[in-house]
Amino acid sequence: MSQHQFTIGKPASEFLAVSVLRRGAPHATDYSDGNWLVGNVTLSVGGFSGSYEADFRTTDFPRFQGQLRELYHTLDGEASLSTDEEQLRITVSGDRLGHFEARCAAQDKAGTGNLLTFRLYFDQTEIPAILQQLERIVHDYPVRGAPAA
Repeated sequence: MSQHQFTIGKPASEFLAVSVLRRGAPHATDYSDGNWLVGNVTLSVGGFSGSYEADFRTTDFPRFQGQLRELYHTLDGEASLSTDEEQLRITVSGDRLGHFEARCAAQDKAGTGNLLTFRLYFDQTEIPAILQQLERIVHDYPVRGAPAA
């Protein structure tokens, strides 16, 4: 597993892994350009498996991390990650008993690519590892600059 990766599901069976590879514009320090990240999405669900490169924003990860942390404690509500380029959407919801479902949509090319929708199921005991993985991403790829007023 990459140092900058989070995984939902079990790599031995069905899973979705999101890896951050690098900043899209490493020398940019402004909010608009400095927060693009280049990543990779790898998945194996049912009879489908593959990977593709995707663009993320640094702001995607702390928001998802915070929502997932709240969901872990309350077992109620949703946690969502959705990219600006619509290449990945994850919505995690719980049943209030510690069982979770991640509804996912993966698109291999921004705006015009093939779309795969799928669901992953996991339980509350798996969330701390996901939160720890997200913490590494958030720590190593902090948000640069501030949005224009």
